[in-house]
Amino acid sequence: MRGVIFISLSGFMLLAFGLMMFLSIAPEKVLPQVLSAVFSLLAGWVILRLGINNILPLAWLAYIGVLILLILTLILGKTSRGSSRWLKIGGFQLQASELAKPVLLLATIKLVENGWPGNTQKQVKLLIKYIITALTPFALVLIQPDLGSALVLLAIGGWIFISSLPPKRLIFWLMVIAVALLPLSKFGLRGYQLHRLESFIDPYADPLGTGYHVIQSTIAVGSGGIFGRGLGYGTQGKLRFLPERQTDFIFANLVEELGLAGGVTVISLYSVIVGVCFWGAIKSRKQEERLILSGIGVWLFFQTAVNISMNLGIMPVTGVTLPLLSYGGSSLLSSAITFALAFSVMNNHDLGSWG
Repeated sequence: MRGVIFISLSGFMLLAFGLMMFLSIAPEKVLPQVLSAVFSLLAGWVILRLGINNILPLAWLAYIGVLILLILTLILGKTSRGSSRWLKIGGFQLQASELAKPVLLLATIKLVENGWPGNTQKQVKLLIKYIITALTPFALVLIQPDLGSALVLLAIGGWIFISSLPPKRLIFWLMVIAVALLPLSKFGLRGYQLHRLESFIDPYADPLGTGYHVIQSTIAVGSGGIFGRGLGYGTQGKLRFLPERQTDFIFANLVEELGLAGGVTVISLYSVIVGVCFWGAIKSRKQEERLILSGIGVWLFFQTAVNISMNLGIMPVTGVTLPLLSYGGSSLLSSAITFALAFSVMNNHDLGSWG
C-alpha cells in the first residue's frame, strides 16, 4: 500500500498546484477542471475495481476503439490553429490521443506477454505485428498534427519493445529498426514543426513568430527568482504574453509566480511517482507487471521531462502538456486510468515484498 499512498499524495498535490495556478491565470478553468477530476477519479476507481487481470484481456478491444476515435477525430474533429485534435461528444471535447497512451501500453504488453519466441521466423512475424501496433496510433496522432503526443506514444511503444527483448537480441533488432526508419525521420512533420526545431537554435531569429513561445517562457522562468513574484502577481501569464499558459506552458507560469522553490517542488512530486513506479517494477515477479509499471514510469518521465525542458528553453517546443498539472479533461482521464493500472499491479499479492 505504500506505493499507492505515495503516488496518490503526489498526484493530488500536483492537481492542487494546477488548480492554484488556474485561480491565478484563468479562474474560469477551475470549475471545469474540478468536474473533470471528479469524473476521472470515478473512471480510475472503476478500472481499479476491475483489476489488471480483467483489464489486460480487453487490451485489443480498447485498442480498436481508440483507433476508431483517432480516425473520427481526423474526419469530424474540431480544428483549432491548423490541428484536428478534439472530438466533440455532446457538450464535451475528447482528445483521443490522451486515451491512446494507456491503451497502447496495454496493447503492446499483450503482444509480448509470453516473451519473444526462439525461432527467428516467428520473431520476425511478432516484430512486424509489434511495429504495426505501435506505429498506427503514432501515425494517426502525428497527422492531426500533434507531434508532442505522437512522441509520447513512440516512447511508450519503444520502451515496451526494448524492455521485453532478451539482451542478446536487443542490439540486433534495434539496429534493424533504426536502419529501416531512418529514411522516414522527417515523414509527417509539418512546416511549422520544422521551423520550431530550427528556431530552437536561435529563437531571436524570429522573435514574433516561431521563437515567441520560447522567449516568453524563458522570461517568465527567469523573472521568478527563488520564491517567485507571488501567486496572482505574474505578468507573462496574467497579461497573456505567454501562449497556452494553462496547458503547455503552465510550468513557466508556476515558476514565475512560485519561483525556483515551486518548480523544484513540482519536479520532486513527479520524481516520487516515477521512482515508485520503477521501484515497483524492480520488485515485480511477473513480466506483464514489470512492463506496466516501468512503462508508466517511462511515459511520465518522458512527458514531464520534455515539457519542463521546453518551458526552460533547452528543448524545442513540441506541444506536450504536464500530466495532472495542465488544464484538460482528457489528460486527467488518461492519468487516472494509468495510475489505476499501476495501483492494481501494486495491490497484486504476487508483487512480492513491495507495498
